[in-house]
Amino acid sequence: MKQTINLLPAKPIKVKNWLAFNCFLAMLTITSTVCLVAAATYWQYANGLAFEYQQRTTTNLNVQNSMSALSSQLESRQAPTQLSNQVAQLGQQVIAMQQMLAASAQVHIKQNDDFLDAFLALQRSMPDDAQLESFKFSSGQYLDEVAGTIALPADIARLLANLKNNGLLKHQQIASVSTQNSGDVYSFTLSAVRRKVDR
Repeated sequence: MKQTINLLPAKPIKVKNWLAFNCFLAMLTITSTVCLVAAATYWQYANGLAFEYQQRTTTNLNVQNSMSALSSQLESRQAPTQLSNQVAQLGQQVIAMQQMLAASAQVHIKQNDDFLDAFLALQRSMPDDAQLESFKFSSGQYLDEVAGTIALPADIARLLANLKNNGLLKHQQIASVSTQNSGDVYSFTLSAVRRKVDR
């Protein structure tokens, strides 16, 4: 009776690594979800900027129409001093808004967060009867200068308090404040410099 002996090693049984495949699927799902959330956030932010830009453009157009109407009245009759001051203030406001719109359009979306936050904080800091004409932020969104008109010189104290409360003078100190009587209103210019840190 013959006996056959197989000296070759047995073929290994292939075992599928289902755990590694499930981990791959989980990572793919998480990555896709994060990408979708980031894309939705960016899209919502871009739409918000476009809406704000459109609102400012509409406001600018309304102010220009109002100024044109006042100018027509001035041409047809001798304008009183108060109406002339209103026309001058509207003209300054249009120029300031055009400068702000141009600056907003030139700033890249990724770099626009800090600028918009600082600009909105500056708008909130202005007293009710004040008009913002110009402002300057240095690198790091530090407030260097702000100028405009106020109803009373006492409003300067309210403006300074609002700037501090809104965090615009957190690392700054007031360098100079000047006011000038411009008829029915007072023009002001406020300058600030970086606060020196003691070592």
